Amino acid sequence: MTLKPRVLASLLACGLILRSAASAQVSATTAAGVNGPLGAPPSQSSSGADDRFAPLRENADLLKATYDKLDTNNMAEVDQLLRTRRCQINRIGGLLDRTIEAMRAWSTAESQYWRLWGEVEQTRVDGQQKSLASMEADQKHAEDLVLTAQKDREELQRQKGILEKYGKRTDDIRKQMDALVQDIQESEGRLAEAQKTYEEVTVKVRNMQASISARLIDIRQNLSRVQAFALQLTSYYERQRAAAQEVCSAKQPDTNKTVVPNKTRPNRDPG
Repeated sequence: MTLKPRVLASLLACGLILRSAASAQVSATTAAGVNGPLGAPPSQSSSGADDRFAPLRENADLLKATYDKLDTNNMAEVDQLLRTRRCQINRIGGLLDRTIEAMRAWSTAESQYWRLWGEVEQTRVDGQQKSLASMEADQKHAEDLVLTAQKDREELQRQKGILEKYGKRTDDIRKQMDALVQDIQESEGRLAEAQKTYEEVTVKVRNMQASISARLIDIRQNLSRVQAFALQLTSYYERQRAAAQEVCSAKQPDTNKTVVPNKTRPNRDPG
């Protein structure tokens, strides 16, 4: 089934809106435990004072409105001309050329808008990568703390076991054992704190990784969606041009039946 440009335009708009909502959902989910929101590029309808590229957004919207109007009028005329089954390729070709030109003007402006947003977001992603590297270092440090606390506790428990088995019950030994028990309790507290820190940092690292992945994918998809849409529209218009060419080909004269006149000179009277 072939979709007309007006239908394709509606699908594109819906797709961008749905993707914007999905990006917002990803932001709310992955930003837990991470300072700051996901900050995905704005959707196509989010032009305004909060958009750093508002003039570009307005220009793209204006070109889109111009294209939509031209497409509606020109393609309605193309459909009417094709239904006549008469060769009108010059008229149809001109209508298609002007429509394609308007469409490409819009897609170029739209792509420029998203490309600039992509550059800005890439800079932010680079900053997040540095934060992620710092978080990963904290994560390794927390893991080392957990391992150190575990070893300390195991060593204290071993020493306590030796004293209980071989030591004489003197006041000094008892005090030493009590001190070891206190150390073990403190060690367990340090271990619990280290484990808690490790878990918190792990959650932050994972959320940051998910945030970065979602942002990079969103940047690429916004731009590729517009470019793919422009290619799809161009193919539709070229199919219409081919249909008009077929009508003209069917109206060509049958050269096999053309009678070529005899071009020999008539005899002249020599007198």
